[in-house]
This record gives sequence, structure tokens and C-alpha cells, in this order.
Amino acid sequence: MSTAPSTASGASNGNSSQIAALRKQLTALNKELSEVVASDQDAKSKMARTKLLQAQIQAVQNQIEALQRAAQLAQQAAQREKAQAAAQGQTSQDSSRQARPSRSLVDLTA
Repeated sequence: MSTAPSTASGASNGNSSQIAALRKQLTALNKELSEVVASDQDAKSKMARTKLLQAQIQAVQNQIEALQRAAQLAQQAAQREKAQAAAQGQTSQDSSRQARPSRSLVDLTA
């Protein structure tokens, strides 16, 4: 028996908590960016800080997207494995039905 579906589910749950933490970080970065833009710092300092925050925001967004893609791929893999297991189960049931001699043939030879 395989553990991929439960592993995929565990990975998805781990991704969900990581995504939540990253979204919280993203909110904080956006708030900080708004504060910098509204501040009365000199233009050069404001521009430098704004660029840094924008880069950090982009990095966090990229991490969120990567985690979402990983969760989606894990879910698809789990679904494929589940479908394959179901198909293999059906195939083995079909094989066992075909391998059994019919009752009428056994009775005729007795």
C-alpha cells in the first residue's frame, strides 16, 4: 500500500500554513511600503526603501506561487495514484473472475 496520498495531503497542509505565514508577511510589507511612500523622508532614501520593499514583496509573492504550484502538483499526483490503484484493483478482480473455473464445468467432470 502506498503512502503518496497521505504524503500529498501532508504536503498540502504544510504548504497551507507556509502560505498563510507568507501572506501575513506580505501584508506587513505592503503596510510598510505604504508608510514609506507617505513618509516625509528625503526622496533618495524613500526611493531606495521603496525599491527594497518592492523587491521583498515580489520575492514573497513568488514563494506563495511556488508553494501553490507544489500543492497543486501534489494533489494531482495523489489523484493519479488513486485512479491507478482503483484501476489495478478492478483489473485484479477481473483476472480472478476469469481464472476461476465455472461451477458447471466442475460438476460435469465429476
